[in-house]
Parts: sequence; C-alpha cells; structure tokens
Amino acid sequence: MNTTETLPGTDFNSGLFKLKFRAMGTVCHLAYTSGSLREAEDFRGAVLEFVRAYEKRYSRYDPESLVSAINRAAGSHPVGITAEDSAMFDLCASLHFITDGVFDPTALPLAKLWDFRTRKSVPSSGAIQEVVKKVGWSRVERTSDSLFLPAEGMAIDLGGFGKEYAVDRVAGMVRDAGISAALVDFGGDVFAVGHPPDADTWRVGVEDFKNPGKPFCLLGVGDLAVATSGNYLRSFESDGRLYGHIIDHRRGYPACDTPASATVVAGSCTEAGVLATCAIIEGPREGLSRIEGVYGAEGCFRGAESLYTTNHFSNHAYRDEN
Repeated sequence: MNTTETLPGTDFNSGLFKLKFRAMGTVCHLAYTSGSLREAEDFRGAVLEFVRAYEKRYSRYDPESLVSAINRAAGSHPVGITAEDSAMFDLCASLHFITDGVFDPTALPLAKLWDFRTRKSVPSSGAIQEVVKKVGWSRVERTSDSLFLPAEGMAIDLGGFGKEYAVDRVAGMVRDAGISAALVDFGGDVFAVGHPPDADTWRVGVEDFKNPGKPFCLLGVGDLAVATSGNYLRSFESDGRLYGHIIDHRRGYPACDTPASATVVAGSCTEAGVLATCAIIEGPREGLSRIEGVYGAEGCFRGAESLYTTNHFSNHAYRDEN
C-alpha cells in the first residue's frame, strides 16, 4: 500500500481533514473532523497501519497472506488461523447463509477461469463444469484454530466483501476515536459517520455506467453505508453478448448479459456490498426482494433500459435545502 497524499485539501476552518491513499487495488479516501492537527495525524497513522496489516493478511494477491497460504494447502493440510481470522471466516459463513448460498467465498476458481483481464472468449462448458465442482463453502473444514480446503484446486477469495468490511472497520475506528463525523470511501464503497460540518448529510454519488465518471444520482446519508456493484467495468463481448466479471457460481457463468448496476444503502458496508452483488446475480426482482428482507436496507437496480427500486430508496436522494 502506497500513500499518495497526506491530509490534502484540509479545511482548517471547519476542522475537516482529508486523506487519500491506494490500497486493495483501488483509491481510498477518508474525510474526518478533528479538534487538532496532532489528533488528526495520529488517527491518520492508525488508519494506514490497520489497512496495511489487513491487506497483507487477507489479500489473495499477496503470496505471503493467510489466504494465499490456505489456497496453496488445498487438498493437502489445514492452515492455522487466529481468533481474528476465525471471526472473518465466521462472517463468510454468515453471509453465505443469509444469501442462501448466492455469496460463496470459494468461487475463486471460477474467477480465475473467466479471467477478465485476458479472456476474450467463452470457456468450454466442460471446463466450466469441472471448475464448478471445486466451489462450495459447505465443504470447507474449520476448527477454532484452523481452516482446510479438502480438495486440490479449491480456493477462497475474501474480495467479495473484504473491501467493504475494511470500510466498516475504519468507521468503527472513527467512533472509537471519538470523531463525530467522517466519510470513509474505499473505491466507491462508503460509510458515512454523522454529517459534515457544513451540511446535514454526506453526499454520495452513484456512478452512471452509461457515462462513466459522472453520477447517475446523489444520495444524502448519515450513519449509513452505500455500495454499488456492476458488471460493466470488467467484461468482454462474444457473439453479441456481454460477459461481465460477476459470476453466478451456481451455473458457472457470468450473472447477466447486459450492462447493469445495483446500489444498496444499509447499516453496514459489508451488508450493502454483498446485497448489491447478489442483486446483479439474481436480477432485479429477486435481488430487490432480498434487499427489502434486510432491516433498514434499500436499493436500486439499473439495467440498460430499466430502473427498479425498493419502496423507500428515494428517501435517501440528496435534497439541497439551500
């Protein structure tokens, strides 16, 4: 993780401090209030230290991470885990359960088969079905201090919720530090704590996939999280069909063949992110029904020519009272 800016654009009159850095394959932003530069710098250091350690421990791209060690040992032997690691895998199990298995942390073999950085054609159905056999969270063997993938070729990836969970952890650090207001934004996965010094809510833009870089809508949120999932950034076309990077592991194929995005407002960023991804996999009807089944969650699904929302999603639309 490389820090690219330290407290840039700080507004000393309002006490709003800003931090920008790269981590987890994206650009991370943090804006927060503080009573002094000393306290702001101390908090900055604590956040960077946490994110650095978190990424090093759980990134599948780091060969020295716990996740890489578990994947290398698949079909061979269990790998030791700490109490904190066990809590992460408890969360995996919980998310798998509440999504009826739509979310599965063992779907990495499919992601590798459909490698959207290099692939330009559809894998054979035989290859897909062989890889599908290696997916299944229920097959993972866990004890209080170890985790074992019982078949060679199985692999886990916490990327389906890892960035969002890191956002929640930093939001928790905000509260523990006694900071009254902050906006934690890791690559568009957001948690808003309190409200900024000059407004009643934080404004969060939802990207318009038809006009990348521009907002489709603005949300006004406080003490809530926002996450968006879409299939349009990493994809390829074959025989007139779009193959996006969000894969339905139950079938082994990408979730849908037209550009789509789903945005969820929820009590945690982890919850919002997983619900948004499930909406892409399941489609607007089932996806929005799942969102409405979670207390306090609201969402929208936007297709190439359509827009669907939960009953109260519009309540979060930003309204300028001035």
